[in-house]
Amino acid sequence: MKLSEPMTRIWRRLMQPAFPRAASAGPATRRQRNAQRGVALLIVTAGLTVLGALQLSYRKRSETDIQSALNTRDDLRAHYLARSGINLSRLVIKVQQSVMDKFRKQIGDIQLAEFVPTMIRAFSGQKDEVEGLASLMGPIDTSKIKGLGLKGKQDFSLEMDTDDGRINLNCAGGSTASQQALEGKLAALVLSPEYDRFFLTEGPDGQLTDRATMVHAILDYIDRDESMFGAPGQGEQYGYDQTNEPYLAKNNYIDTVEELQLVRGIGDDFMDKFRSSFTVYGGCKVNLAALDPRSAPVFAMLIYQAAKNPSDPVLTDPVKFLKLVQAVTQVRQLWGTPFTVQTFVSTVKEPGEALVKPGGGILGNLLGGGGGSGSGDPAGGQTQAPPDIDGIELDTGKLNQLVIDGPRRTYRVESTATVGRVTKRIFGIFDTQHVNQNNIDPQYRTGTWVYWRED
Repeated sequence: MKLSEPMTRIWRRLMQPAFPRAASAGPATRRQRNAQRGVALLIVTAGLTVLGALQLSYRKRSETDIQSALNTRDDLRAHYLARSGINLSRLVIKVQQSVMDKFRKQIGDIQLAEFVPTMIRAFSGQKDEVEGLASLMGPIDTSKIKGLGLKGKQDFSLEMDTDDGRINLNCAGGSTASQQALEGKLAALVLSPEYDRFFLTEGPDGQLTDRATMVHAILDYIDRDESMFGAPGQGEQYGYDQTNEPYLAKNNYIDTVEELQLVRGIGDDFMDKFRSSFTVYGGCKVNLAALDPRSAPVFAMLIYQAAKNPSDPVLTDPVKFLKLVQAVTQVRQLWGTPFTVQTFVSTVKEPGEALVKPGGGILGNLLGGGGGSGSGDPAGGQTQAPPDIDGIELDTGKLNQLVIDGPRRTYRVESTATVGRVTKRIFGIFDTQHVNQNNIDPQYRTGTWVYWRED
């Protein structure tokens, strides 16, 4: 059968080879083919590079997503681990109130909060720590007790302290009587010539501020009126609205002690010296039993304020007064027995005798102390002469207006938990006398967290 002309052309085209023979290729065709040699290799290399980059990106993203999920898991675990520390602090406070404080006169001023960092290892320590603590109480098999210790890369710590031995600045927002009492405390706190440097140099605002002006500025910053303290009808004029970043006095309770740096004349140096002497929680009287031996200015303030003779030579002699304050703080630190009104008065009157004689209470009895005239040395049992330190006589009535001697009211609680790479910290202030607004159980009508922060 004879094909048509178009079909013949198509048939001939199909019968031609796909690639012409090398022998039949001309010089121009060979040069063109040589110029294209290696292109496939470049294309394959570029493709592998792109695929490798995509694979690395995918792997990196997957690793990031996995680590993010692990961090989220650890963050949640660390949060609840820190919360468990806070719950344990509530248990400690409850036992303190129900047992220790209730029988305080019989057993002495024992504060469970001081033993919390050690006790907490029974719950937060590893297996060997838990067994070590258990061995102190006898042959106890801790493996059969649930809830003890942690496994793996987990840990949490708990620290508890109190602010009751400090001066409450928020009493400036109370009654006239509490304001006047606070004025006296603050004036006595900065009375020593040792602190002249704070008032002979310019403050952060570039102004010189004397003692009376600083004390009144603190009161006026917190009190609820806009009249200058001690000058009714005269407005507060401290220049806060004329600074580079103008602001007004708060005229309300402050939330932290650090807010004092907004008050005229108060800078970093002043805060470094007196920060540990102040608080914004609790009552308006200082708890003698909670005095911190590191807060020497508070000891000095109490001695100044309660002195029976304000013109006593010891008070007017900076060297003698400094030695007296140091001796009283050393007594508290050395014997570890909290002060009562009676022991504080006797210590200030005879500081030398108090330094070489163990204090009262359980610790004093263990060290061989008591009411005897001899001076026992707990280290070697030898008698030593009391150091020559001049004391002064205090007015018990004046002292009772400044202090109380009793159980703690506020607790400063810090719980820190670590799980893997994540660390969570919860810090709170618990006030045992603050009225609980969410009152469900009448037994818990008082006692609540007045400050809470999570980091």
